[in-house]
Amino acid sequence: MKTLVKFALAASLLTFAGCSKNQNSDVNDAQHDAETTEESILTEETNDVDDNDARVLDDALLQEFPLNRINEDTFDIEAQVTIEFNEEGRIAGNAGCNRYMGSYEITGDGEITIGLVGSTMMMCGDDAMAVEQALLEILPNITEYSIDETSGALTLRTDDGDELAGE
Repeated sequence: MKTLVKFALAASLLTFAGCSKNQNSDVNDAQHDAETTEESILTEETNDVDDNDARVLDDALLQEFPLNRINEDTFDIEAQVTIEFNEEGRIAGNAGCNRYMGSYEITGDGEITIGLVGSTMMMCGDDAMAVEQALLEILPNITEYSIDETSGALTLRTDDGDELAGE
């Protein structure tokens, strides 16, 4: 009888150990599959980029610019409002309260298109939120840009004549 109990106990332990091993194996398999998928996506994205990429770049634009004016309204809030352009066609900056990010494309001499813009979603004071709301509304409508040769200040314009600028 003792032998039968020991045998049953040993069989139970082996069964549980096997199940535990299979669960870990399933987790490891899932992690491996996710890593493989991520690698293939990154590889596909890399392979889609041609060495002769037709994207137009303006080296003068590839930096961070302070912004402090929407149309004729200059704003002075606690956080520095900024926009930064990078070589990969991405923009990012501080909208007065939250960080924002999006895409851009130079479409001609002084011509630009800004794609969808997303932002973090913190609450701040009324003044900062008003500046941020105005900035995020105007950005997707920007069609032109210029950089002052003397001051280096950036001005962004819409077809409707709205301006977003730094001084």
